[in-house]
Amino acid sequence: MEADKPEVAILSALLQTRDRLLRAEIFERRLRSTSKPTRARFATTVTETQVALEQAVLRGQNIDRELLLQLRLIGVEMEAYVA
Repeated sequence: MEADKPEVAILSALLQTRDRLLRAEIFERRLRSTSKPTRARFATTVTETQVALEQAVLRGQNIDRELLLQLRLIGVEMEAYVA
């Protein structure tokens, strides 16, 4: 599935990386070099996933808080690369 969807593969790599500098390198090497539609799909995937987790929190559901934190960071950091 990830091979068919580069935006998913990039997000997966970013979620596995805690180091800010390594994430910046992934953004630079992998995201910036993709097509504009792929970058747009990446941004949509990040945003939709984050919103789904935020809504689950509001409903009182137990979620992976670390995942939510990572998505929040990626959401902020991606802005320079998806435009």
